[in-house]
This record gives sequence, structure tokens and C-alpha cells, in this order.
Amino acid sequence: MASANDDAAGPTAREPGKPDTAITDTDLTDIFDVTVRVETRLWALVEQRLEEGDAISVTSYDVLRTLLSLGTCRPGDIAAHLGITSGGMTKVLDRMERDGLLERQPNEQDRRSSLIAVTPAGRRSFDEAQPLVEATMREVIAKSGRSPIEIASLREVLVALNEALGDAPTNTRACPTRRGSARRA
Repeated sequence: MASANDDAAGPTAREPGKPDTAITDTDLTDIFDVTVRVETRLWALVEQRLEEGDAISVTSYDVLRTLLSLGTCRPGDIAAHLGITSGGMTKVLDRMERDGLLERQPNEQDRRSSLIAVTPAGRRSFDEAQPLVEATMREVIAKSGRSPIEIASLREVLVALNEALGDAPTNTRACPTRRGSARRA
């Protein structure tokens, strides 16, 4: 006889907000391990494809994507959004400003900080990198053999996990130095 939780998701479905006791400590460790490995390998693959396409680095792509989404904002806002330290963010922004991808503007509301804006060259660089990132993701997803519904579910889970982390400490090493991306901003 089927229980109330036996629906299309299967007998392990749970009520929202209630912990699933079917997940073992080993499962949790495996989830952590696989998540870290996927992130590391995916970052490296996208970085490689951007290099092959003579495009900007993943770090620059990520910063530009953030700025294009949030609009002009303070360096600390970008760092918080990306989950990196303010010190690491400063180094990245300095390099990107030197390369003409963004510009610092005075912050009329707080003279202690500046505002960061994407330049036309930054927008062009992002637009050149975007198809390479998308093609790489399409390739990896196709190789996974997963359905669009499964991929959409994965995205929902990853977004929920990211939101659940809330104010969790950020990496003390900024993204560019973590994976050797500092060579090209």
C-alpha cells in the first residue's frame, strides 16, 4: 500500500522543510565530494574553452555577469554576491580596470567607496565569452544524459543550497588564485 509520500518523486519524497532521514552520513560526504569535484572540473573546462576562444577569464566573466545583472554597484557587493573576499575582489577589479573591462566611479552617497560599472569593452568581452560558456555547459549537460527536467531540478537544488548557506564564510582565497586564473583577468 502506498504512503502519502509515495508520489511521482518516489517513496523517498519528503515534506518541504522536514529533514530526509534516508540520507546517510556517507551520502552527505559523497554529495560534498561530488559537488566540489564538479565545480573544480567545470571551472577548469570553461576556463580552457575561454582561453581557446581568446576570451576573458572565468573570473572576469563572472564579475561582468554579476555587474550586468546587478547594475553598477560597490566592490563589496560584487564580492558578497560571488562569495569571495574583499581583498581578492580588489585585485580582480584592479586587473579588470587596467584591461578596460570596467571602471570605477565616485560613489556620491558614500565617498569611502567607489562604484563599479561595466565599460563598452567589458560588455563586448562578456558578449564574446557568453556563447563559449553556454556551449560548454550544453556539451557537459548532453554528456550527462540527463533530461531537461532533471537539469532544472538540479538548478533548483543548487540555488536552494546556495541560499541556505546565507552568511556562511566565504573562501579566504579569492577565485582567481584558487585555480590559477589570476594569469588573465
